[in-house]
Amino acid sequence: MLLYTSSWSLFRREVVRFLRQRSRLIGAFIQPVLFWAVLSSGMKASFKPAGYESVSALDYFMPGFMIMIVLFTAIFSTFSIIEDRKDGFLQGLLVSPAPRLSIVIGKLAAGSFLGVLQALVFFLISLPFTEQSMSFINFVFSIVILLWIGFTLTGLGFLFAWKMESTQGFHSVIMLVMLPMWFFSGAFFPVTGIPTWMQMCMKLNPLTYGMDMIRLTMAKELPKIEQIGTPAIFFAIFTLLIVFFSVKITKRN
Repeated sequence: MLLYTSSWSLFRREVVRFLRQRSRLIGAFIQPVLFWAVLSSGMKASFKPAGYESVSALDYFMPGFMIMIVLFTAIFSTFSIIEDRKDGFLQGLLVSPAPRLSIVIGKLAAGSFLGVLQALVFFLISLPFTEQSMSFINFVFSIVILLWIGFTLTGLGFLFAWKMESTQGFHSVIMLVMLPMWFFSGAFFPVTGIPTWMQMCMKLNPLTYGMDMIRLTMAKELPKIEQIGTPAIFFAIFTLLIVFFSVKITKRN
């Protein structure tokens, strides 16, 4: 019961804080929308990657920029850890009876929820400009996958932010980690038809498997178990590692 209450309190606090800081929408939502519109329009005529010849640039890039919105929100949501430490809130939380797991769950769930909420707004805005069509079941699966990805990416930001003393240092370090993860996830190009070293980077990148799942669920047909099973297993292992180390790092304080 204490785990649920503590997690919910932290979740609600993060959501309320986000709603009161509307300027965060500029970086987490508006910027990816502009990138998607400009990049897709500029590459519309020349975009013909191997295996996706019949897919328009707008349709191909849309899942990738939904992930980008979730990623940016995950980064910005973990800034609060550094701010909470400076304000003394984090120290008070650590000496309270609240389980350390509740800190992790509350923070990660809030970042995931806010990211997916903005990604869905982007999806609805972009829908009239694409040929995207999916069943209601696929739509629900896509939301679940996005929540899962957002939870994991927020956890990755949590790990870096926990030991950082300044938001400037955190921003520099996390961008060096998360942006390459996004670039080599299949958001810009598929794993086929590219140099071998790039293929290796994509196959070693956990976010690639998250991108595979979201592309499968956003297809017209419901994905088969064997199609989504392999990327789900790899990404689940990554998520469990993130949660494990997130809880472990909070216990050191």
